[in-house]
Amino acid sequence: MRSSSKYTLALASLLLCGAPPAAGAQSTPCAVPTSPAHEWVRLCASGNGIARLQRAVEVPSGAMAVGDAIREIARRGGVDLTLDASLPAVAERVTLSGGRRSVAGALLQVVDGRRVEIDVGVDGGLIVVAAAASRGEGVRAADSDSVRRAVRLSRIVVTATPSHAGLLDAPPLVGMQTIGVRQLALAPGFFGTDVLRSARLLPGLSARNDYSAALNVRGGESDQSIVMLDGIPLYHPFHLGGVLSSFIEPAVSQMDMYTGVFPARYDGHLSGVLDVRSAEEARSGVHGTADVSLLASSVTFGGTTRSAATSWLVAGRRTYADVFLGKLLPYHFGDANVHLSHRFDGGSRIALTAYTDLDVVNYRPTAASDTIQASAGNRAVGVSWSRNVEHVPAALALFGERAAVEQRASITAYDATVDPYYKDFAFSSRVRDGRLAGALSVFDSTTRHTLGYELARQRLDRAASVSFIPEARNFSPDGRSTGELRSAALWYELRRQVTPALGIEAGARGDLVAGVGGALLSPRVSARLALDRNTTLTAAVGRHAQWMHSMLREEAPLRVVDFWIASDSVVPPSRAWVYTLGLERRLDALRDLHVELFHKQLSGLVVPEPLGDTLRTGEAIGVERGRSSGADVLLRQAEHNGFAGWLSYSFSLSRRTDASGFSYAPAQDRRHELNLVGSWHTNGYLFGARFGLSTGTPYTDVEGVFERQRYDPLLDSWSPDENGAPRQYLLAPRNAERYPLAHRLDLSVTRIGRDGSARTTPYLSIANVYGAMNPALYVFNY
Repeated sequence: MRSSSKYTLALASLLLCGAPPAAGAQSTPCAVPTSPAHEWVRLCASGNGIARLQRAVEVPSGAMAVGDAIREIARRGGVDLTLDASLPAVAERVTLSGGRRSVAGALLQVVDGRRVEIDVGVDGGLIVVAAAASRGEGVRAADSDSVRRAVRLSRIVVTATPSHAGLLDAPPLVGMQTIGVRQLALAPGFFGTDVLRSARLLPGLSARNDYSAALNVRGGESDQSIVMLDGIPLYHPFHLGGVLSSFIEPAVSQMDMYTGVFPARYDGHLSGVLDVRSAEEARSGVHGTADVSLLASSVTFGGTTRSAATSWLVAGRRTYADVFLGKLLPYHFGDANVHLSHRFDGGSRIALTAYTDLDVVNYRPTAASDTIQASAGNRAVGVSWSRNVEHVPAALALFGERAAVEQRASITAYDATVDPYYKDFAFSSRVRDGRLAGALSVFDSTTRHTLGYELARQRLDRAASVSFIPEARNFSPDGRSTGELRSAALWYELRRQVTPALGIEAGARGDLVAGVGGALLSPRVSARLALDRNTTLTAAVGRHAQWMHSMLREEAPLRVVDFWIASDSVVPPSRAWVYTLGLERRLDALRDLHVELFHKQLSGLVVPEPLGDTLRTGEAIGVERGRSSGADVLLRQAEHNGFAGWLSYSFSLSRRTDASGFSYAPAQDRRHELNLVGSWHTNGYLFGARFGLSTGTPYTDVEGVFERQRYDPLLDSWSPDENGAPRQYLLAPRNAERYPLAHRLDLSVTRIGRDGSARTTPYLSIANVYGAMNPALYVFNY
């Protein structure tokens, strides 16, 4: 059961009753947004009880568009703003005289007498929508659609969020999808909303099977993508061997996904970046949520000071399987998140994020020889500081009128061990990651110049002892390796709005990695062309580099732990050229269509030794090249009469070629993947459904096995080979077979109610309703 004064679906009452009537200025009585009855109310001069809206800011001065004025005031106040840029009133001109006013007062000054209204939600976020002509005329359908579209699913109208307060988080012109937790919550989950597992239902992201939340981006290997929290890198943030992600849902606001060409400020991976953003509580006082499921319980508390300068949030989660099942399941996991932010009067902002996750297995049977102890987890902390400069020094005035600067530092520690009583089957992996980064941006209304740097150091240690079970070498190569990476990067990005319809973003990044000869140069360029008010073409090309590689075989059905090695003079860095071509189309006020073609040309792919003779000696790694091509399609339905959802389809064709010239389909080559996700909110209930259909991934067939023996000429006899593997497998061509077609239906129902001042939302989720048999692996027994 979930108790919450915060967690809610946006626009529940607004969708049932229509947009509140308005004529000109917002003069209705002031109300405080509350859930579930009044989740969205009209903004009033007092700030509706939201401390952040009562905060005083400098009002812009001069003539400008209404939309620009609203965005600038929201940015200065650190307020989450969603604005439908297609509204006619947004393009009107307004003249402001400056001065200092509250955020709410300044916004109402801008829209006074205009055909728009501003509504505020329970989390302090604002939406700007069309106003009805008058109370007598009621609410027009188009206005109601504008309300729904402004809040649900359409990322292109989101113009300002507190999580993008820094330069290193600024959204690029092309290539990023921002998905809010409320949108991800539309899909049924195993145990509530799982951020990374739900992200798999979007095009371009997939996993090898139903049991893993580890992500493959557009045909790339799992280690070619990185998961971050507020810009802090995390290593394998999963539980139960990759079944669940380690993020606590109420502590997350949204996720930024890059699946094509990254901005120049990102590198070190070839295929994808998933940056999870911490939630910030906008209301003063203390507010919290509690979530209780069959697997685990979580608690989240947060608040904002009366001055709205400081926001804090603390979240924790732990499973209790070990408490109730004891020796039957001696396993538990736990997570903790802390996020603090403070805005100074001078326009600067500082934020702190701390995070930890831990899996523990403590199996202690009567026989000491069967003891198994294992643990895996991250510990990370990061801090960022940013400041906006309204008047740039004379030396920078040539590049723009205003400037912003940011500094960021983070430390991540990842440790994983499997330590049985007998040490001849043991694994360990250790990563220490420290980073320091910064950026300076100078900009005006049409051009932005950004120059940044990043210094990083990673220490890597991995060990695998699998002599007792030779077949385990197919999980990870035997042996131990240590390494240290020291890198320095300098990057530059230029964004220019050439015409009202054409925008271009170009950049380059140079990385110097100790031990790797020469600089790794990575140029990128992207363009966005509006054909009309509803249709946009996008194109991008860029080069990426990666110098950390996982030794866990991609064929492993669950990614229990990752083993990392570093590029050096022997192990080359991996490189990729990425090309994308996209079309974005607003079909109507409720529906958006996004289609994107992609092609990736990869070289220097570092992979563990292929499956084969387990007695083979020599190098434990190989270097391959490859390609991935395909298309992603996303059709999104904004909430209308309580219904919302999306359809996603991905086609991907991937090939890898080893050093001998043999070409094969990699283990993550899932050709077709279709997901249908929908939710229906009615009479206090939320019904959710998800149907998935996908082609099977490749595997290598085992055609036979024989016992390896040694001949003794003195005794003229045969005996088992004690110096090698007792079994020899006969394999078919690598990944020549495929698992069968996979399909699954998930359903959920949530009751949204109240218990006094708290909100209770009991829910029931059913995964794989009709019990489809979707194999994750085959076990061969000869």
